[in-house]
This record gives sequence, structure tokens and C-alpha cells, in this order.
Amino acid sequence: VTVEWKQGTHKRGNLELDLFDLPGTYSLTAFSEEELVARDFLLGSKPDVVIDVVDASNLERNLYLTTELLEIGVPVVLVLNMTDTARSRGLHIDVPRLAAKLGVPVVPAVGNRGEGMDEIVEAVNQVMVSVSNVPPTAGICLESSPDPAGLAAVHPVRGHAMVNYGPEIERTIGEIEDLLPASDSSRWQAVKLVENDPKVIEGVAEPGAREAIGGLAAGLAADSNDEPDILLARLRYEFIGELCRDILTSPTTRKVTLSDRLDRVAMHPILGVPIFLGLMYVVFTLTFSLGAPLMDLIDNGFGLLAETITGMWPVGAESPLKSLLVDGVIGGVGGVLVFLPNIV
Repeated sequence: VTVEWKQGTHKRGNLELDLFDLPGTYSLTAFSEEELVARDFLLGSKPDVVIDVVDASNLERNLYLTTELLEIGVPVVLVLNMTDTARSRGLHIDVPRLAAKLGVPVVPAVGNRGEGMDEIVEAVNQVMVSVSNVPPTAGICLESSPDPAGLAAVHPVRGHAMVNYGPEIERTIGEIEDLLPASDSSRWQAVKLVENDPKVIEGVAEPGAREAIGGLAAGLAADSNDEPDILLARLRYEFIGELCRDILTSPTTRKVTLSDRLDRVAMHPILGVPIFLGLMYVVFTLTFSLGAPLMDLIDNGFGLLAETITGMWPVGAESPLKSLLVDGVIGGVGGVLVFLPNIV
């Protein structure tokens, strides 16, 4: 709910993790403050492990961020949160296959019940050991009952998956990447330069390289019917859609819930508006009809209290203390509390 990151420490046995919780985001583009804060931290702080929290009941939307993290090249642990919600909707996720397809550990979890926490810490530990052969010192949490079949997938799998954007775009990405300083995130930077990301363009130090990159990106844009960022986003979703079709099994018929049945009536194209107006009339009528006696009771109570305090001074006497208590404290507080029944 914030646009800043929070830091904490987690200890489990001999393992101590420094955790940085970044703002929730669905992508690492330059459109919102949350996205900029998250990606600046990822690129600048170079965390040892990224814990990518995704909604297991809405994989296609949440995996978009995952594809960008894999392009950046940071070690990732993918956490499938809300697996209980996914199961209740009849969704089955082949966790080991998802881990093999993406090339990262995948851990099922239910965050609000604390399920899967041990497995997440173990996965972070194993990724750190596999990457650097030293005990882990830091992790990062980025927002997006464990299945026994999925526990085998917490083991690190080498070789991250990458979105293939097709021969022409991949050739342009490669040519731009050759113009950038060598780094783990050079492919991600090249992709963002193809998308004409203003923040990444500003980060290209050499004017000559910037002009050459601009020419390559412009040439690709001229050959496409879509804007480059829209084209690449569509290709990412095609990759995600194909992945989900392979690892996600959905029920053939959707379960009709009580909410669905209510919606059929309350959101009816003809009956919906009269129902809405009727409900609003009932709500406001009940609010004031039920609240009026309580409002009068509070008002009379504060009035009696004011009279009692006023009686402590002689008739007609003026006093700053009397004014403070009667007009300020009692009048001010009473004037607010008299509306409490309506608010409740």
C-alpha cells in the first residue's frame, strides 16, 4: 500500500535473512511510482534472491512480472500464494512442471495461514548456495496448504526461461545488447530500450550508443503495426498463455456461487437500476430513522453535561475555563459524537 520499500530481518536456525518488501506491482515498466521504486531497487541493490509472490488463482496476470524478473537475471524463488483459493476454484497447477519450464524453484503457499513458509526459506537457502556456494545473507520479497507434489519443486533448477520475441525482434535486442556494457541485466535493458522506456534511455551514457540504439528501435517500430511496448507485452502474454495451458488445469464447468446468482438479479440490465435506487433509499432511510433517537440521546446528554458544568459558576459569570469546558470540550466533542449513530 506504499511506494517505498520496508526492511526486516528473519532468523531461522543458523540462517539470517535481510528482507526488503517492495511495493506491489504487476510489471517493471516506468508508468507508476511503485514500478520505478521496485525496479530501481532490483537494479541498484542487486539482491541475492528475489521472492516473487504471485496469486495462484490468477496466474496469467501475475506471471507477467515473473517474465521481467527472469530477463533481469536475478535469482528467483517463485511463490504460488493463495493456493487454497485456486483449489476452491477447481484449478490444479503442476508445480514441478512449472518449475522445470521457468527454471526456478516454485513453492506453493497460503500466506494468511503461514503455510509454506519453511519451504520458502529452504528454497531461498538452496538458491543462494547454488549461486554462490556461500550461506545466504539477504533476500527480497516482491509482490505478486503446500501440495506434497510441489515440494520437490523447491530445489533450484538452473537455466532461467526467457520469452522469445521472434527472429526480427530478437536480432534487434541482440544488436542493442552489444552496444551496452556487459551485465546480468543487459538483456532486460535492451528489451526496455526497444520499448522506448524513457528511464532506461536516460541511463545510456554514451551519446553515440544512444543514437545507434534509437535508430535500431525506430527501425523495428517502423516495421510493426503496433507500438514496440504493446507488441512486446502481447508476446509476453502469449508466452504466459502457452505456459499456463501446459501447467494449469481448469474445471470444464465453472461453479456457480451465491454471488453469481445474486449478480444475475442485482446487475440485471433492466432491473439493476431500480434495485440499486431502492437499496439506496432503504439504506438512507434506515440510517436516519434508526439513528435519530440515538442522536437525540447523545445531544441531550451533552446538553445536560453542559448545564451541569455551567451551574458551577454564578449566574452571568464569565470565565475562560468555563468557556473552554462548555463551549470548547463539551460543545466540540458533542458536536462530533452526535453523528456517531449515523456513521455506525
